[in-house]
Amino acid sequence: MRFLLIGGLIFLIFISIGLSKEVLRRHQINKEIERVKKEIEDLEKKNQELSSLVDYLSTESFKEIQARRELGFQKEGETAISIQSKEEEGEEVKEGEQKEEISSSKKWWNYFFASRR
Repeated sequence: MRFLLIGGLIFLIFISIGLSKEVLRRHQINKEIERVKKEIEDLEKKNQELSSLVDYLSTESFKEIQARRELGFQKEGETAISIQSKEEEGEEVKEGEQKEEISSSKKWWNYFFASRR
């Protein structure tokens, strides 16, 4: 009788270990499934955004805007003008002149110690 009780207990322990491993494996699989579903959802959302962008980029209005902006195209009767900012004007270098390079330390010295006007 004692032998049967010990044998049954050992059998129960082996069954419990196998069952707990199976439960753990199923939990990990379910977790992986949820992660993949979330990834699919994110990719579908990104795909939708990219499809919308492709649709917009293929419209005639976008093509016209890009042609005007990048290539300088204009419709008949329109006059195109170009406005330069003060920064762009200051950066222009006349032919034959070289732009003066000022070291960083010199710029800092001027920033802190040069006379303010």
